[in-house]
Amino acid sequence: MSISNQDRLKLNVLLRQNVKAIRIDESNMQVHACMEKGESKFPLNPTCPDHKYLRLVRELLSAHVTGSPGGYPVFIKRWTRMEQSKSTNLGSLLLLGEPEAVIAVANSPALSIEVAELVWWSLQSVEVAQMMLNNATIRASALGRELAKFLFEFLPFESEPQVIIDSLKLIVKPGLLEENDLQNLWRRGQRKAIFCIGFLNQFEQPLPDTQSDHFLLNYVEAIDSSNNETMNAYLAQLQRICQAQGQQFLAVLKRSLEKYTSQEEIVEIIAIMDKYFHLKEILDEANLIYLIEKFSEQKNQPEFVSRFEAMLAALNELNKVEDALLIPVLSHTDAMGSVLRQKLEDVIGPIRSNIETLVNH
Repeated sequence: MSISNQDRLKLNVLLRQNVKAIRIDESNMQVHACMEKGESKFPLNPTCPDHKYLRLVRELLSAHVTGSPGGYPVFIKRWTRMEQSKSTNLGSLLLLGEPEAVIAVANSPALSIEVAELVWWSLQSVEVAQMMLNNATIRASALGRELAKFLFEFLPFESEPQVIIDSLKLIVKPGLLEENDLQNLWRRGQRKAIFCIGFLNQFEQPLPDTQSDHFLLNYVEAIDSSNNETMNAYLAQLQRICQAQGQQFLAVLKRSLEKYTSQEEIVEIIAIMDKYFHLKEILDEANLIYLIEKFSEQKNQPEFVSRFEAMLAALNELNKVEDALLIPVLSHTDAMGSVLRQKLEDVIGPIRSNIETLVNH
């Protein structure tokens, strides 16, 4: 088996020019080249079954790029998806006509905007878009907005929950989507918990809707701080939760815990809760009593004091939330939808109750 003389000539002529990237259309057996002045393409003329012929073509390309006639298979194995492509000469990998090489470049921390644009020309896929949006430099560019729009428009066609979640966590970052697209996602989140996850993950950013401050906020803010690190951390956490943005976060979180349909969703929601609520230590009884006494100095009415005490207790419980709570159930089931929610109710029910305690009503 060998490459036809016609194709060998065309490839050799192509590689002598200032070519930036090569893409092979396997379904139509065509070679596309991104050149200095535009794009060129030519059909291949196979002399054997297509999959074997494509292997020969890529070996020829690899021999030119790597200097090793049989270098393609070993070379690609080195350039896996593990962020090993840190060379400043990333662009040369885009001459291989090999999707795995493109993915390796997309995943490189050394990726520049110029090379990223060539990557996107070479292979437009959800995986590549997600990889490049994880790069802050690319995310801040015009290409970043194009990638976000691509992921947004692909969401209706994606069936894998984890892929949807990964896309949502990326595209809701500030400055990527137009406001009407964000509102579209927000409205879908009213019906499906999975669309809330991206917004919940950005909990330091304002959510599209707003809630009013908790009625205890002013009293919590007036409590004298102490030199006790744990008490100060709980007071700061309680203040954050009582503010309008915190109340909106809790409302969306509670809705998500009522409507999740897949294991990937609930695992992601619990991971977000762990980041949001986790404090270094649990509030012990002595510190709890101290804070209640300090609150009583601000608002000495039994119903207010009781509510403040309940909120501190709820924070204590939410501070313990972690994904390990899910393992005993999820390790023994592949259930989805309402069946999954029923199996997890003993775990999630108390969490929802503690969130409800923190909500303004």
